[in-house]
Amino acid sequence: MIEGGVNFMIPIYLLWLSAITLIVCMTLIYIFINDKIRKAAVVKKISEVALFFGSFAFLIGVLGSILGYYQAIDVIEKATSMPSKIMATGFKLATIPTFYGLALLILSFLVWFIFRARRNHI
Repeated sequence: MIEGGVNFMIPIYLLWLSAITLIVCMTLIYIFINDKIRKAAVVKKISEVALFFGSFAFLIGVLGSILGYYQAIDVIEKATSMPSKIMATGFKLATIPTFYGLALLILSFLVWFIFRARRNHI
């Protein structure tokens, strides 16, 4: 059985790194390239890739949370008695991948939206 935690957070962190790198590259391209047609094409492509990374991170986060909830329910089912604090901690930890993925999705959407508006004014 696949376990959550590191198996889901490492890809999300790598997507964060990739998206931030793309955002920095896109900003530098927007500032330093003078050819308007080329600038618009490159910014469009990179902003779409950054938005894809955000969407993919969110999907990985949701998958990690679903698996975490499944594992928590499995442990609760097998235990004879379980304090509610331990159950709450398990459910709280299961939501972490979704929060990180959602944060990247929001960031990449905002960057995509900003550069889309700027691209129309190039």
